[in-house]
Amino acid sequence: MKTKNSLVYSVSYENYQNKILHDKENMTQGSWDISKDMVSELKYAYVYLTSSEKMIVKKYEIEHFERNDTSKD
Repeated sequence: MKTKNSLVYSVSYENYQNKILHDKENMTQGSWDISKDMVSELKYAYVYLTSSEKMIVKKYEIEHFERNDTSKD
């Protein structure tokens, strides 16, 4: 079995400037639907700019996941 340990996602340049360039105080990244099996495997998150030939602009080490607060929906 091949291990997949990374989450890769894209952001627009505007969102990069507003949300990625300077880390948020609580270091949260966003919300994804990830299977329980994968949560323990993911160790890194890579962010790339949407229209940039997938140029990686930020790498994060994933410390832990938090369950979504469904009251915000």
